[in-house]
Amino acid sequence: MIAGIAQFEKFFREAAGLDIDKSDIRRIDDLANRQMHRFLVMARRAARMNGRDIIIEADLPITAGLEARMKKFEELDETLRLADILEKLAELPPIGADLAADVEEMLPTIMGAIILSMAELFPVVDPHVKNPSSEHWDRVERIYDILM
Repeated sequence: MIAGIAQFEKFFREAAGLDIDKSDIRRIDDLANRQMHRFLVMARRAARMNGRDIIIEADLPITAGLEARMKKFEELDETLRLADILEKLAELPPIGADLAADVEEMLPTIMGAIILSMAELFPVVDPHVKNPSSEHWDRVERIYDILM
Protein backbone atom coordinates (compact mmCIF):
# COMPACT_ATOMS: atom_id res chain seq x y z
CA MET A 1 0.00 0.00 0.00
CA ILE A 2 3.07 2.22 0.08
CA ALA A 3 2.27 3.66 -3.37
CA GLY A 4 -0.93 5.18 -2.03
CA ILE A 5 0.26 6.69 1.25
CA ALA A 6 -0.48 10.27 0.19
CA GLN A 7 -3.96 9.34 -1.03
CA PHE A 8 -4.76 7.47 2.19
CA GLU A 9 -3.50 10.37 4.30
CA LYS A 10 -5.74 12.76 2.36
CA PHE A 11 -8.66 10.32 2.51
CA PHE A 12 -8.49 10.02 6.32
CA ARG A 13 -8.15 13.81 6.64
CA GLU A 14 -11.21 14.43 4.45
CA ALA A 15 -13.30 11.57 5.87
CA ALA A 16 -12.71 12.13 9.58
CA GLY A 17 -10.20 14.94 10.15
CA LEU A 18 -7.45 12.43 11.07
CA ASP A 19 -3.74 12.57 10.45
CA ILE A 20 -2.34 9.13 9.74
CA ASP A 21 1.22 8.09 8.99
CA LYS A 22 3.06 5.15 7.45
CA SER A 23 2.66 3.00 10.56
CA ASP A 24 -1.12 3.38 10.27
CA ILE A 25 -1.11 2.21 6.64
CA ARG A 26 -0.18 -1.37 7.63
CA ARG A 27 -2.99 -1.43 10.20
CA ILE A 28 -5.46 -0.15 7.62
CA ASP A 29 -4.37 -2.82 5.16
CA ASP A 30 -4.50 -5.67 7.70
CA LEU A 31 -7.84 -4.72 9.21
CA ALA A 32 -9.54 -3.92 5.90
CA ASN A 33 -8.39 -7.18 4.28
CA ARG A 34 -9.46 -9.21 7.31
CA GLN A 35 -12.90 -7.58 7.32
CA MET A 36 -13.28 -8.03 3.55
CA HIS A 37 -12.48 -11.73 3.96
CA ARG A 38 -15.13 -12.07 6.70
CA PHE A 39 -17.60 -10.20 4.50
CA LEU A 40 -17.00 -12.58 1.59
CA VAL A 41 -17.17 -15.66 3.81
CA MET A 42 -20.66 -14.56 4.86
CA ALA A 43 -21.54 -13.97 1.20
CA ARG A 44 -20.31 -17.49 0.40
CA ARG A 45 -22.59 -18.82 3.13
CA ALA A 46 -25.59 -17.05 1.59
CA ALA A 47 -24.71 -18.34 -1.89
CA ARG A 48 -24.41 -21.92 -0.63
CA MET A 49 -27.69 -21.65 1.24
CA ASN A 50 -29.23 -20.74 -2.12
CA GLY A 51 -27.57 -23.70 -3.85
CA ARG A 52 -24.83 -21.77 -5.66
CA ASP A 53 -21.03 -21.89 -5.71
CA ILE A 54 -20.86 -18.40 -7.18
CA ILE A 55 -21.44 -15.27 -5.13
CA ILE A 56 -23.87 -12.81 -6.70
CA GLU A 57 -24.70 -9.31 -5.49
CA ALA A 58 -27.79 -10.51 -3.60
CA ASP A 59 -25.51 -12.70 -1.43
CA LEU A 60 -23.44 -9.76 -0.19
CA PRO A 61 -24.22 -8.83 3.43
CA ILE A 62 -24.49 -5.12 2.68
CA THR A 63 -26.06 -3.31 5.60
CA ALA A 64 -27.65 0.12 5.35
CA GLY A 65 -24.56 1.59 7.03
CA LEU A 66 -22.16 -0.09 4.61
CA GLU A 67 -24.27 0.96 1.65
CA ALA A 68 -24.17 4.58 2.86
CA ARG A 69 -20.38 4.37 3.21
CA MET A 70 -20.11 2.89 -0.29
CA LYS A 71 -21.92 5.93 -1.68
CA LYS A 72 -19.83 8.32 0.41
CA PHE A 73 -16.63 6.54 -0.62
CA GLU A 74 -17.54 6.92 -4.29
CA GLU A 75 -18.08 10.66 -3.73
CA LEU A 76 -14.76 11.07 -1.90
CA ASP A 77 -12.95 8.90 -4.42
CA GLU A 78 -13.81 11.21 -7.31
CA THR A 79 -10.60 13.15 -6.68
CA LEU A 80 -8.47 10.64 -4.77
CA ARG A 81 -8.77 7.63 -7.10
CA LEU A 82 -8.26 5.21 -4.20
CA ALA A 83 -10.43 2.59 -5.91
CA ASP A 84 -7.68 2.08 -8.47
CA ILE A 85 -5.20 1.36 -5.68
CA LEU A 86 -7.64 -0.84 -3.75
CA GLU A 87 -8.38 -2.89 -6.86
CA LYS A 88 -4.72 -3.91 -7.04
CA LEU A 89 -4.26 -4.39 -3.31
CA ALA A 90 -7.18 -6.55 -2.26
CA GLU A 91 -5.26 -9.79 -1.92
CA LEU A 92 -7.94 -12.01 -0.55
CA PRO A 93 -7.36 -15.59 0.52
CA PRO A 94 -9.49 -18.20 -1.25
CA ILE A 95 -13.01 -18.40 0.12
CA GLY A 96 -14.22 -21.51 -1.67
CA ALA A 97 -16.57 -19.74 -4.06
CA ASP A 98 -16.28 -17.76 -7.26
CA LEU A 99 -17.43 -14.18 -7.56
CA ALA A 100 -19.80 -12.99 -10.26
CA ALA A 101 -18.25 -10.31 -12.51
CA ASP A 102 -20.44 -7.55 -11.05
CA VAL A 103 -19.38 -8.54 -7.53
CA GLU A 104 -15.70 -8.40 -8.52
CA GLU A 105 -16.29 -4.89 -9.86
CA MET A 106 -17.83 -3.88 -6.52
CA LEU A 107 -14.87 -5.03 -4.40
CA PRO A 108 -12.85 -1.79 -4.55
CA THR A 109 -15.91 0.22 -3.49
CA ILE A 110 -16.72 -2.24 -0.69
CA MET A 111 -13.09 -2.12 0.47
CA GLY A 112 -13.22 1.67 0.32
CA ALA A 113 -16.41 1.67 2.40
CA ILE A 114 -14.79 -0.56 5.00
CA ILE A 115 -11.81 1.82 5.20
CA LEU A 116 -14.14 4.83 5.34
CA SER A 117 -16.07 3.27 8.21
CA MET A 118 -12.75 2.74 10.00
CA ALA A 119 -11.92 6.41 9.63
CA GLU A 120 -15.36 7.43 10.87
CA LEU A 121 -15.07 5.21 13.96
CA PHE A 122 -12.05 7.02 15.42
CA PRO A 123 -13.95 10.19 16.37
CA VAL A 124 -16.65 7.98 17.91
CA VAL A 125 -14.03 6.13 19.98
CA ASP A 126 -12.35 9.42 20.96
CA PRO A 127 -13.90 12.73 19.85
CA HIS A 128 -10.57 14.52 20.37
CA VAL A 129 -8.33 12.17 18.38
CA LYS A 130 -6.34 13.71 15.54
CA ASN A 131 -3.57 11.13 15.16
CA PRO A 132 -4.74 7.61 16.11
CA SER A 133 -2.63 5.77 18.66
CA SER A 134 -2.27 2.02 19.10
CA GLU A 135 -4.99 2.18 21.74
CA HIS A 136 -7.37 3.84 19.27
CA TRP A 137 -6.58 1.21 16.63
CA ASP A 138 -7.16 -1.57 19.16
CA ARG A 139 -10.58 -0.14 20.04
CA VAL A 140 -11.61 0.20 16.39
CA GLU A 141 -10.43 -3.34 15.69
CA ARG A 142 -12.39 -4.62 18.70
CA ILE A 143 -15.55 -2.92 17.42
CA TYR A 144 -15.13 -4.66 14.06
CA ASP A 145 -14.52 -8.00 15.77
CA ILE A 146 -17.75 -7.59 17.71
CA LEU A 147 -19.86 -6.48 14.76
CA MET A 148 -18.45 -8.69 12.02
